[in-house]
Amino acid sequence: MNLDEAKNILQLCRPDHPEDLKDPVIAEALALCETHPELREWFEAQQAFDRQIAQSLSEIKPPADLQASILAGMRMHEANSTDSADSIPETSGSLSQAWWRNPWIGVAALFVIMLSFGVLPRHSSDAPLATLPASDPDADAPEVLRYLAREIDNIKMFSFDERDEDPKVLQTYLTSNGAPSPEVIPAKFEHTKSIGCVMLDYEGTKLSIICFKGDTVYHLTTADKADFPMELGAEPQIFELKDQAFKLWAEGEQVQILSVHGNKQDIPELI
Repeated sequence: MNLDEAKNILQLCRPDHPEDLKDPVIAEALALCETHPELREWFEAQQAFDRQIAQSLSEIKPPADLQASILAGMRMHEANSTDSADSIPETSGSLSQAWWRNPWIGVAALFVIMLSFGVLPRHSSDAPLATLPASDPDADAPEVLRYLAREIDNIKMFSFDERDEDPKVLQTYLTSNGAPSPEVIPAKFEHTKSIGCVMLDYEGTKLSIICFKGDTVYHLTTADKADFPMELGAEPQIFELKDQAFKLWAEGEQVQILSVHGNKQDIPELI
C-alpha cells in the first residue's frame, strides 16, 4: 500500500469511532502512520478537521418554526402558480417575514446540496489524487463514464456497501442484493485483495463496483450488457476522463469496466 492509497482509505476513518479502527483495511493504512511521520501528521490534521466540521454541524440549531415556514412557503408558491392565492388563509406569524428571505432556509438548502454531492470542504494542502485539478474531460467519453468518474471520486467519502479482502465474499454479497456481480474476475486480480464494493443505479442500469488494492486502487465495474446504455465494439475501448482512465469490454452477457486514477498507460494488461 502506497501513501496516496493510504490517505484515500484513512479518509474513511471517522473520528471518535473506535469500531472503524478495527477494520482490517483501515488498520493496514494506520500501520503506515507508525513509519511515516508525514502521513501521521496528515491523518491527525484530517481527524481534527473532521471533528471541527462535525462540531459545527451539531451546533446549528434551526428555529422551531422552520418546517412550518417552509411548508407555508410551498403552499403559497403552489397557490400563486394556480392563481388561487386568495383561497389560502394566512397563517398567523409564520408569514410575517417572506419565507424565501428566511436565512435558515438558505442554510438548510446549502447543507443539503453540499451533502448530496459530497463536497463539504476538506482543509488540506495535500489533497488526495482524486481531488487534484484535472484537464478537461475527453469529449468522446460517454455520459455513463462521467457518472462513474464522479461516483468513484466520492467512494472515499462514504462507507462501502460491504467490505472484505476476499473478492468472492463481495461477489456473493452483490448477487444476494440483486446487483450485477462479475462472473469472471480478471486474471490480474485473482490473487489481489479487495477493499469493498458499492452498488449504483445509473438511469435504471444497475452497476456494481469492486475496489482492489494493488500497487494502486483499481475499480472493477460490472453491468448487464442488455441494460448498458452504450454500444460496445468488438475490441476493448479505452477512455481518459479528467484524472481517470477507463477500459470497457464485453465479458459474456456482462460489461466490465476497469478504471484507475491516472492515464491510459496506467491501465494494466488483464491477462
